[in-house]
Amino acid sequence: MGVKKLNKADVTAYVEGIVNTIANSIDAATFGSRMKAHFTKVTLYRGLSWNNQMLAIAQGATGEVKTFKQWLKVGRCVRKGESSHITLIRPMTYKKDKGTENEREGMFFAGYPVFDISQTDEIEGFIKPDAVEVPDTEENRVLIQLKNSCKVMNVSVQEMVLARPGLYGYSAGGRIVIAENLIPEQKVSTLIHEMAHEILHQNNPVEDRNRKVEEYQAEMVAAVLMDYFGIENDYSAAYMKMYGADREKITATLQAVQEAVSVILKALDVKASEEESDLEVAA
Repeated sequence: MGVKKLNKADVTAYVEGIVNTIANSIDAATFGSRMKAHFTKVTLYRGLSWNNQMLAIAQGATGEVKTFKQWLKVGRCVRKGESSHITLIRPMTYKKDKGTENEREGMFFAGYPVFDISQTDEIEGFIKPDAVEVPDTEENRVLIQLKNSCKVMNVSVQEMVLARPGLYGYSAGGRIVIAENLIPEQKVSTLIHEMAHEILHQNNPVEDRNRKVEEYQAEMVAAVLMDYFGIENDYSAAYMKMYGADREKITATLQAVQEAVSVILKALDVKASEEESDLEVAA
């Protein structure tokens, strides 16, 4: 997708329109903290069946779960002395009356132990195997564009396993980390959210910082740009409401949101121009 060029007036009008839409969504949003916690946990268990997701939650999993060998493959090791307290199930097949004319196959479910991420530590010096090919989807193309624009902003981006339950990412002043197990649209939204923190909040004096305001400001930026990129986003309103946002509060953040959106769009434009120049030189 090419980056649409918007001037300052365009950005202002665009942001104001999305702010109004989100304000309407916040007015209607009903999303309890317990329900959010539940869905946050479920997103950690991609690759597991629904039954196993529910089993993991019911047995007290606090984060991602894997077998001993699966953790080794992603650069984490189960700590010495830890024992599994979570058992999941998987189908097993067997043959009955093998080698006879009555031979037939059957299936049963057997339990297998897994370990919570809180029971593991990173393996020092672990080198990840070559990454698998990333599917060419709109979300992944946007993600690559955003990562490249972070270079223009002198901000590094890293994807890694995050041990804290419900943590999708964080910004650390020139460095952004996002959870590697998120689906592409969540990665896009999380990266924009953390880019907004880098632009709006990292240089603020500690005594002037208000986490609730910072969270719904950053999520407002994510909501605007997710709409700009045409990527479905049905959770920003609920997230902002959880941090106390309402129509009046997000309208009051309009100037900050416009500033962050403009900086990100400018970085995208700069990177796109650099790539076009490289192509012209190569030609």
